Amino acid sequence: MNKKILFLGVGGIGVSALALAAKKLGASVDGYDVKLSNITTKLANSGINIYSDLSVIKVTDYNMIVYSSAISYSNHILIEANMCGIPVLQRAMFLAVLMKDFKTSIAVTGTHGKTTTSSMLASVLYELDSTSSFVVGGMVKSTNSNIEIRGQSMLVLEADESDASFLYLNPNIAIVTNIDLDHMSTYANCYDHLLEKFYEFVTKSSVEIIVLCIDDKGCQDLLSRYDLADKKVITYGFCKQAYIRVSDYVVENDKSKFTVNGEIFSTLMPGKYNVLNALAAIIACLELGFNHQNINRILENVHGVARRFDIYNIAINGVDIDVIDDYGHHPVEVLNCISAVRDRYPNKKIIHIFQPHRYSRNRDLFDDWAGALKTTDKLILLPTYCAGEVEIIGYTSKDMASKLSNCQLVTNFDMAIDYLKKVITDEYVVLIQGAGDVTNIVDMLKNDK
Repeated sequence: MNKKILFLGVGGIGVSALALAAKKLGASVDGYDVKLSNITTKLANSGINIYSDLSVIKVTDYNMIVYSSAISYSNHILIEANMCGIPVLQRAMFLAVLMKDFKTSIAVTGTHGKTTTSSMLASVLYELDSTSSFVVGGMVKSTNSNIEIRGQSMLVLEADESDASFLYLNPNIAIVTNIDLDHMSTYANCYDHLLEKFYEFVTKSSVEIIVLCIDDKGCQDLLSRYDLADKKVITYGFCKQAYIRVSDYVVENDKSKFTVNGEIFSTLMPGKYNVLNALAAIIACLELGFNHQNINRILENVHGVARRFDIYNIAINGVDIDVIDDYGHHPVEVLNCISAVRDRYPNKKIIHIFQPHRYSRNRDLFDDWAGALKTTDKLILLPTYCAGEVEIIGYTSKDMASKLSNCQLVTNFDMAIDYLKKVITDEYVVLIQGAGDVTNIVDMLKNDK
């Protein structure tokens, strides 16, 4: 990659990964972010020049500008680059350029589970093939990184459906974990439009193999409504209709064990939903020519990605309590995680500390939230993390709490911890969940003496 590239918004986890990838593939790379952080420090230590002042950047020094969704179209760097005829690429558009440098690419998408599935697949391939690479949307625990560029044989990518940017990608293997209602404004609030875009993704010209979770209603609709006859389609799941079916799921010694095609596999990741994520990774590895034994040998020790069922043992009121930190922020994800907690801790009650994410998601899934959040023994509900949105009247955390009998509504993290201390006993496990800053409660509990 013989180019000089400027990355705008380089402090974000997605764009920082692309900047590192471009650097490792031979490009000359600079980055800009208004806020310096641990990520920008890591980039600087990798030889990437970091700017925090746009005024000192000379646009004509670059062959290409790559920008994150956090960068406004009115940014003068983007305007000037367009006027000068310098290519300006959104993150996923650049990812599509990056893919061309690799012999085989595997893209993982879906409303839920794409980060976990892509991290599992990336972690297994990392051990099976010393020249494999990956770019995913979370910190892969096996490498403590969201990106590894070690060669150009295989590339694992997380493909984002939330803004439809997955349509820029043209992989060889397409994995779809599920198709659910989220980020629907991207799809004109129309389910048919959502399905159509997933169809466009899986039928890209380079796609040879489509891996679909047939347990999922959205994937079932995709198969029934569209002709995929010119592609190799592999369905997977627990249901009888699955071409590759998982069976004999049990939890033993803190591992999920299951059988696929007569072979026993195990994963440290809890719950049936993570068995499905693991199965998608297994199928991709099998299609790439690796055998069951080697796949399982590595898979059974893969820890996945950060903030997906991370378990901490913390003394609260002098009692050792397992505290689970999880990124789930959609009713389906919440229900799946709660089910996994009950599988892992069959003799414990659950205290759920939940931070809703976006008022628009509260509104779009309001009835579903009432069903999901009532399933734990005690719920501590925090204010909605707005993620830049303006409050939507009638769809706040207070409105959600009015539908729940098991709920203690609090206004901040300190109040959540104070209430937790009042009710905690050794009969409980604590689940802290949400896509905002609720993860900070873990450190607050750790540091509370």
